[in-house]
Amino acid sequence: MTGVRPLRLAVLVDLLPRKLGSLEGWLVGLAGEARSRCHTIDVFSRGPAHPDFLAALADAGGGWALLDQVVRRPVVGIRRLRGYDVIQLNLCGARSRVALVAYGAWPARVLFVERTSAYSSAPLSPGGRIKRWVLNGITVPRIAGLAGVSDYARARTARQLGMEESRTVTIYNGVDLDRFVPAPPRSATSGPPTILVVAHLIREKGVDVLLRAVARLDDRSARLLVVGDGPEQGELRALAATLGISERTEFAGLRDDVHTCLRNADVFVHPAV
Repeated sequence: MTGVRPLRLAVLVDLLPRKLGSLEGWLVGLAGEARSRCHTIDVFSRGPAHPDFLAALADAGGGWALLDQVVRRPVVGIRRLRGYDVIQLNLCGARSRVALVAYGAWPARVLFVERTSAYSSAPLSPGGRIKRWVLNGITVPRIAGLAGVSDYARARTARQLGMEESRTVTIYNGVDLDRFVPAPPRSATSGPPTILVVAHLIREKGVDVLLRAVARLDDRSARLLVVGDGPEQGELRALAATLGISERTEFAGLRDDVHTCLRNADVFVHPAV
């Protein structure tokens, strides 16, 4: 592209790209888009990363490095990130160790992306409000822009950080319509109905609520497919056994074919609490 200065972009993701899901697809797509605009991009994430993802990222012109190399030795990490024009923060708190290292990498511009709706609703004490005001005064000037994946996430985080609305924007998560295509309706003779949940197995996702709901169904043939893993998996398996639905509940772990699971399911439930 003529007249456009090529930029060096660093995307920091405080997560493991260990499957072939939407996050990994977004990172690969971002790398390809950057290359088409004559920019270069490096992704820093937790490891290990899925080998197919790393191959696709490299094919799209993106580099990859361990995020630990940046945050474990902050001085070295700051020096490394200073070589970039723009640093984008994903899936980390505004005051996390990852973010603080990025803020220190002046003069790189920092973009903060809020992708979660989780936030403490407990009111702050007077001392807590003063502490937040001081920290905002130190860190927020280093945030060039805030993007939220929903109006709620954007407005809530902007309020907590004391950022003016003019520096924020809502950018919704996209859906790959080539991958996620509705299946034709199933016939009544297609077999027992399948209920699907796809989630990180933490308490906030409410999978325990879904297990109890499945146990109360009149149709005792209905099966539940739980896709995902997390710290609550052991407790959820025990709960399924207690409810007497272990034989009808499959904990499938991480899957690279969520789109196929969706096509084969009769009902998708997102039971977040």
